[in-house]
Amino acid sequence: FLTSGQNKYNIYCAACHTKTGNGTKSIITQNGWVVSNLLEDTTYNRSNKEIYDIIKYGIRSMPGYDNKLNSKEIWQVVLYVRALQKMDRPTKSELRQLNRGNQ
Repeated sequence: FLTSGQNKYNIYCAACHTKTGNGTKSIITQNGWVVSNLLEDTTYNRSNKEIYDIIKYGIRSMPGYDNKLNSKEIWQVVLYVRALQKMDRPTKSELRQLNRGNQ
């Protein structure tokens, strides 16, 4: 499920939001557009359903992808966005485990 979400994200989202989700130095930002950073609190604090609806219907200048992705595929992308956010915000316990592995 997560791998499929990553594949769909890389096809439909990464050109603007970049593969890391931060949106900096993307093709779109180089042309002067402002792209949402998916790792910031604004998106992080949205519900999964809100992110689903944004992917499906679009928001502001972002188009919706309901004509390219079915419901299951949209949920896969939502899960992948959450995984990107999780990698950007590890818990203290996760950081301790990572640090133990690097010693």
